[in-house]
Amino acid sequence: MPVTIHVNGTSNSLAHKGSMGIAKSTLPDVCKTPSPGGPVPIPYPIIISMSSDLTGGTTTVKVDGGNMAAIKGSELSRCNGDEPGTAGGVKSSTNMKEAAWILYSFDVKLDGKNACRLSDKLQMNHGNTACLGGFIQGPVPGEGEIYLECDPNWSDCQKKQMRAKAREMNKVIKDRGTPTKLRKPSPAAEAAAGRAQRRYANNWMKTTVTGKFSHPDQEPCNQPTQFYHPCAEKQAKGDPLGAGMQADHITEKQLVGGRADGPFRWLDGSVNGSSGSQIKAVRKAHGNVTVTKFSTRGC
Repeated sequence: MPVTIHVNGTSNSLAHKGSMGIAKSTLPDVCKTPSPGGPVPIPYPIIISMSSDLTGGTTTVKVDGGNMAAIKGSELSRCNGDEPGTAGGVKSSTNMKEAAWILYSFDVKLDGKNACRLSDKLQMNHGNTACLGGFIQGPVPGEGEIYLECDPNWSDCQKKQMRAKAREMNKVIKDRGTPTKLRKPSPAAEAAAGRAQRRYANNWMKTTVTGKFSHPDQEPCNQPTQFYHPCAEKQAKGDPLGAGMQADHITEKQLVGGRADGPFRWLDGSVNGSSGSQIKAVRKAHGNVTVTKFSTRGC
């Protein structure tokens, strides 16, 4: 049934037994599979667990028609998609086993335990693989925040850049004076964005107007900085591409009003990829919803 409860912003709906949610592996589930010559490790590219198989959920709190809610320690009791790997995962020695949440709300609790939400990550098949794209289910309609999570293995500088990107996107929303909506960029816009990013990469150090950009605010010399955070500029050492950075749209191109041709700032490649994919995941789950604010978590 539709989910009507949100946790930590409307972009994070509460996971429960009736939410029709799924966890889909983003890494291969490598399981030893019987063959005439003996067990052979075979990567099963996608395995899936479903919210209808939720166990260990709330007992005193019931939601959306009497469903148990997912909380820290809950599991989706089985995975589907690795059935032939009967000799077990190379790490877990199991197949078709449970998925368990590894992320959840830090401040919202049900039955005294942390609530699990849309986009929270899980380990799958008893830890043999993982759902790093986050739990997928229907949205709660309405306006709200989008939470951008930092990878716990990121450096302090990468986390600072994620926080800075969120602040910059919030500044764009504030300067407009009104919330904005998500959108899917057209193929033509994506192609134009790629050309503009390459143009910026070739001209970002220019201190005078180049005449190569459509609007004055896209000229690198008219930007207050070329990096989201000073630590990134220090790491770049004059060669951001060589340091694994990417030209990032200051006005996110997945937001209505975002321009394919910039302006840009340099952003760590992992941070850029993660923020973009997380926004895309919200858009796919919620549709083109209105966004009031970007926040970060674990940063």
